[in-house]
Amino acid sequence: MVAESSNMRKIWGYCPVDYRTWPSRAVPQVQKIVLHADYATNCMQVILSNRNGVMPLALTAMMISCRHHELIKWSQPLCVNNRSDITLGLDDEILSDPVYGTVSYADDIEISLTLPYTTYLSSGVVTYSRLGLTIEQTELITQQRISQRQQFIMVRQNPRMTYFFGIVGLMMRVTEPADIISVFGDSIVQQGFFTNHLRHQLHNNTPNFYSVINCGIGGNRVLFDTDPSMDQWYRHGIAGRKRFASDLFSCSKPDTVVVLHGINDLIQQTIHPGEEENVTEVIRGLKSYAAACTDRGTRAFIGTLLPLGRSQFFSQAVESKRTELNRWIRSQQVFTGVIDFDQVMKDKEQPEMLRHDADSGDGLHPSDAGGRQMAIIAQQTLYSLNERS
Repeated sequence: MVAESSNMRKIWGYCPVDYRTWPSRAVPQVQKIVLHADYATNCMQVILSNRNGVMPLALTAMMISCRHHELIKWSQPLCVNNRSDITLGLDDEILSDPVYGTVSYADDIEISLTLPYTTYLSSGVVTYSRLGLTIEQTELITQQRISQRQQFIMVRQNPRMTYFFGIVGLMMRVTEPADIISVFGDSIVQQGFFTNHLRHQLHNNTPNFYSVINCGIGGNRVLFDTDPSMDQWYRHGIAGRKRFASDLFSCSKPDTVVVLHGINDLIQQTIHPGEEENVTEVIRGLKSYAAACTDRGTRAFIGTLLPLGRSQFFSQAVESKRTELNRWIRSQQVFTGVIDFDQVMKDKEQPEMLRHDADSGDGLHPSDAGGRQMAIIAQQTLYSLNERS
C-alpha cells in the first residue's frame, strides 16, 4: 500500500477491480491516459498498482507530460527509484518518484506506459464514463489501436465498460485551499457518470478548488464480501465496512466523503431467496462510515438510494427496505449532510422507478444524463454547506 508523501494529496483515482476470475491475455502495448489536471501544482506522483494481479506486471518507458490545448508544455520520464522500467509484484501498489513541472489547473496530464510482454491482466480500473478522460491502447509492434472488446474479457462481457491497467491514482502538491471529495459506493459510483459530471461541473464553476476521487466497486455491499458462490475471488470487493477506511484514507485524507451505498445489500433476497439482510444492520454499517470520517475530521455526506422499479432485482419487499433506509438517511444526524438523489431521480408518476430520461436502460443504473442530474444536486448541496461554513 502506498503511503502519503509530505505536502502531497490524492486528487484523482479509482479502486482497482479484482478480475482474477476473468484474467485477460494482453499483448505488448502502449497505454496512454489523459485527464484534466484540476489543480495548479509544481509536483506530482502517480499511484501504480498490480493489486489482485496473477502475475508480475512489467511496465517500461513510462512517461508523464503536461499538455495545454494539445500542445505539450513539458514531458519527463515517470520513475520509481530513478527507473522508468519497473516490475510490480503481486498486490504491489506504489508511488512513483516526484515529478517536478509547472501545471495549470486548465492543463491536461498525459501518462504513458509500455507493457513489453504478453501479460495476463487481472487488476485494473473499469469505468463507463469517459468524460474528462481519454484512454488509448496501441499494439507495440504493429502500432495499431487495440480493440478493448477483443482483448479484455470484462469489456467483451459488457461492452459499455472501458478498462485500463497499471495506473489507479494521481497525487499533487496542493498549496492553495482545496476540497478533495471521495465518493464511496457500488456500481452507481464506479460507472463514473455521477462522479465525472460532478468533477467536471465543480472544475468549471470553481476552478483550482475541488477534485473528485471514485471509490466505487460494482456489486459491492456494506455488510458482506463478494458471494463466493458467484465469484471465487472478489470482483465485487470486500464488504464496505471493511474497506471504507483503507480505500479512503490510506493514501491521503479527503476533505469530504460522499457515500452512496447499500442497494446491493437490499436486493440480496431477490438474488438469493431466503437471504434477509436486515435494514438495521445496514444502518449500523453506514454509521461506521460516519464514525470513521468523524474520527479523521472529514465531512461526510450520505445519499439516498435510487429507485429500481424497472430493474430485474425489484420486488415490493426490496422497495419497502429501500423506503425504510431512505427514511433513516433523511432523518439521521451522524453524517454532515444528506444528498437526496432519490428525490431528483425518481419518476414523478411512479416514484419507485427511475425517470426515463435518467435510466441507462436496466432500471437500476443512471445514464450519463442521470449522472449529470445527480451531480447537479450534489453540487448544490456541497455549495450550500460551504456558503454556511
